Amino acid sequence: MIAQYDPDLILAVDDNAQHFLAKKHLDTGVNIVFAGVNGEVDRYNYIGKKNVTGIFERKSILGISFVLNALNEYNHTEDKKNITLLLDSSNSSKQDKNHLTQRDWGDFNFNIRQVETFAQWQQFIHSLARNKVDYLLVSGYRKLQTANDPNQYVDYKTVVEWTQAHSSVPIIALNIFSAQDGFALAVGSSPFEQANVSLEIIDKILIKKMTPKDIAFVTPHLYSIGINKTALKKAKYKLPVFIESFAEGTDNVYE
Repeated sequence: MIAQYDPDLILAVDDNAQHFLAKKHLDTGVNIVFAGVNGEVDRYNYIGKKNVTGIFERKSILGISFVLNALNEYNHTEDKKNITLLLDSSNSSKQDKNHLTQRDWGDFNFNIRQVETFAQWQQFIHSLARNKVDYLLVSGYRKLQTANDPNQYVDYKTVVEWTQAHSSVPIIALNIFSAQDGFALAVGSSPFEQANVSLEIIDKILIKKMTPKDIAFVTPHLYSIGINKTALKKAKYKLPVFIESFAEGTDNVYE
């Protein structure tokens, strides 16, 4: 396909696009702009290459902390500081785990639980109170193995519905699409920032004739908030109006 169109530039979004397409065009006449990359780009051999630059995708500690503090203040639960990230064993979850483990969580006590099966996921949800978890962060949940076949995964809608129904603590999902999946509240990387920065880089390369190696890789700073109104009605906590307004203003409200 690339040979057919002979492009001057490839905009490669997400890790799969780097692995299966973009990295094959390093050190060629085709410029590469990456976006939505969760992990590090050294595994694609991008470091030091003259024809590649772009913007990473990162879970926003700033956004997560902002929402946690807002929930505590609004619900008068300022003493709730224990948060646990629950995720499956997928590659993207492993990348999230590595990134979030290295961050500074301030006053919050951050822990991680990574599981392989839906049964293990359910077992942990049932143990939230015993483990003194105040807030549950959820990242990967689409690669939870069934009980009988490790090559089969439980339908993500089943996982979301069951988790929402059985969690004894507030849940914050870490991808905006998770609100669309059915989680009441989600904080994720801003798609607007990903798009805007990518277009700014493309403008520098194609219009201003800058070389990609002279454009620094960008670490994102913005975040978005998403809510699911149906799930939120069943939640055991109250959400500040300004958070709902934030979600509505960025068109991230789902039913």
